[in-house]
Amino acid sequence: MGYSRFYINIIIRILLIVVTCFFLSYVILESFLLYTSIGIALVLFAQVYMLINFFIGSHKYMTSFLLQIKESKNISSLPIISRKTPYSEFNYYFEEISKIIRKSKIEKENQYQYLQYVVEHVGVGLLAFDKRGKVELINNATKKLLNTPTLLNIKTLDAANKGFGELLLDIEPGQNKLSTIHVNNELLHLSINATKFILLGNEIKLVSLQDIKAELDEKELESWQKLIRILNHEIMNSITPVTTLTSTISKRLKNNGDVKSKDGIDEGTIKETVKGLDLIAERGKGLIDFVNKYRNLTSLPIPKFVQVPVKKLFDHLELLFNEQFLKEDIEFKSIIEPDNLEILADEKLIEQVLINLVKNSAEAFDEEDKDKKIILFASAQDERPAIRIIDNGKGITETEMENIFIPFFTTKETGSGIGLSLSRQIMRLHKGTVKVNSIPGKETVFMLQF
Repeated sequence: MGYSRFYINIIIRILLIVVTCFFLSYVILESFLLYTSIGIALVLFAQVYMLINFFIGSHKYMTSFLLQIKESKNISSLPIISRKTPYSEFNYYFEEISKIIRKSKIEKENQYQYLQYVVEHVGVGLLAFDKRGKVELINNATKKLLNTPTLLNIKTLDAANKGFGELLLDIEPGQNKLSTIHVNNELLHLSINATKFILLGNEIKLVSLQDIKAELDEKELESWQKLIRILNHEIMNSITPVTTLTSTISKRLKNNGDVKSKDGIDEGTIKETVKGLDLIAERGKGLIDFVNKYRNLTSLPIPKFVQVPVKKLFDHLELLFNEQFLKEDIEFKSIIEPDNLEILADEKLIEQVLINLVKNSAEAFDEEDKDKKIILFASAQDERPAIRIIDNGKGITETEMENIFIPFFTTKETGSGIGLSLSRQIMRLHKGTVKVNSIPGKETVFMLQF
């Protein structure tokens, strides 16, 4: 309705100008009255001036209103429309616009306050900065973690921990990095994750910082406890019979605490003694073998990285296990997508990992099992090569799953318990991971991701 009145106002003014023009023309042409013509001309000029002034005033009024909106810093500074203006027909619409803007600003300020509250109270350190390292956001958790009340640029972090600021600038979105820094003479183990987003045309990197030292210490202690239990078990299994046999042999060769003379030792005693010494020697060799296995576990060679075709690895495995698979009636299949897939790896070390895992899969079957299958499947997952070893054997229970990567843990009567632990260490040397998923009795999948 306001705009209708505005248009009517303009139409009336234009019609008056047109009528005045006709009237002026008539006066000049029919009865040239000088003073009358001058008067009408002045009226015409006044009407044109008022029309122009009306447009200029409307333009100024609208410009002023929009400029106030543009320059308003908060809700209270938004313009309030006055009804006492010659352009009151705009008021209704301007007031509606103003209400919408106020509502939008209130919502945005509420959202901002809410996000500020969340950011400040979240337990994880959050740090946002631009390409130059200028800090846009830092929460209380980060200030407390880094022991800094203010931080204007992350490059200043290099002063206390050389290279730390550079690490934050260089970390790529989706990456997870571990970094060790010193804060107040205390060692922190930080887990760092990053993401990027565009804010008002600027590229902003958001980094989360979390001290995982306590978790690492707990896991390390737990791992040591498990390892010590297994070492204790293995050593006691060897030492106990040795101690018992030694005591038995000693008693056979003594009489009331004194060593028997050669005439007091019969042939049966000698045979028992020799048999006992053979058993002691056997257990001694077992301990030496155990120590050698532990040494192998802790002294892996440095990988020599080359581009290795996955097909070459799979062909070697099929050749190695072909006779065993035929003998044990195991169906073997290999799938590679794409066919020319390659991995950057030490060929011998990765081949050893695959041999360990395929051997484990083959041993997961019982003799009476039917439809035994082992599948090697290689593909590029999330642009990273991955190899899966899949079998439909008996699987791994939840209890076993927690311990299978612990050195010397084994569920096999003749197993050494270092195969999976070695495999995990080799994959770590390749900056990769070993993951396992098992549904007992249905399917077990070991995945190597490079």
